[in-house]
Amino acid sequence: MYVIALLLLLNALPESRSGSILATKFSDERIIMAADSRATDNNGHRIDDCDCKILIIGKSLVFVTGGRGHADDPRTHKTIVDATDIAMSVRRSNSTASIEKVATLWGQKMKLALGELGKLSREALLGGLEKDQVVALGVFAGTEPDGRISAYVLGINYEIDGGNIILTTHLQPVQHGTVAFFTHGTAELDEFMIAKTKRARDWNIRLMKELESKHIADYEPYRLIAGVQAAIEWANDEAIGGDVDALILHKGGKIEWLQKKKHCYESPKQSAH
Repeated sequence: MYVIALLLLLNALPESRSGSILATKFSDERIIMAADSRATDNNGHRIDDCDCKILIIGKSLVFVTGGRGHADDPRTHKTIVDATDIAMSVRRSNSTASIEKVATLWGQKMKLALGELGKLSREALLGGLEKDQVVALGVFAGTEPDGRISAYVLGINYEIDGGNIILTTHLQPVQHGTVAFFTHGTAELDEFMIAKTKRARDWNIRLMKELESKHIADYEPYRLIAGVQAAIEWANDEAIGGDVDALILHKGGKIEWLQKKKHCYESPKQSAH
C-alpha cells in the first residue's frame, strides 16, 4: 500500500480545524474515495464528527483536503486559510483547465495563504510538525475532456532557512491501486485491507457475507469503506472518527455517492469548517 502522511495536528493559535483519514482505490474505470468526519482543534481534541471532507467543487471534479486547510484569526474572526474556498475559486476561474492545472494553481494560492498564516504566527503554521512533514495537502480527482479519470495530490512542505520559513509545493499523480492519505491509522487500514490478522480476516468475512446477502457483487467500494472504519475503530486515536462518507467517480464523469451524512450536499458551503 502506498501511504502519504496527510496532516499533522498543530497545537497553536490561530484557531483551526484538522484531523483526517482518506483512502482511495484508483483504476482506469473509476476512483473510489472514502473519508472520516472528524474535526479537531489546535491540540488535536475532537470538535465534532460532522465535517464533510469529500466535496464536489465542479462538474465531475472531487476535492479533499487535509492539514492546515482552514484557519481563523481568533482576534478578528477573519479567515486566513480556507483550502476549499481556494479550490472553488480556482475551478471557477479555470473551468476548462486540466485536473493537473487546477491542482497546481490551488497549490500556488494555498502557499500564499499559508505564508500569511506563518507571518501572523509561526507556531500556528508549524506547531507540532516535525521536519519534512506536510503542512497541507489537497487531492483532486476528476475527468478530462476525453472522459478519462485523472487524479493528483499536491502537498505543501516547509523548510527553515536561516530562521525563515520556506514553503514548497510538490505535485504528483495519484497512483493506481489503494492509496491512503492520513495522519493516523495507517497500520490499521493496511491490516484490514490485506487481512493480516484474525480480527481483520473475521471482519472481511462478515462483510462479504453481508454483501452477498444483499446481492452486492461489487465488493471493492465497501471494503474500502470498511477499511477506513477499521482504522478509526482500531487506531483508538482522537484525531479520526465519525461516520465515513464515500463516493465513486466513474470514467466519463458520473459521480455515485455510496454513503454520506445527511447534511453533506454537493455544495461545499454545506460542509462544516
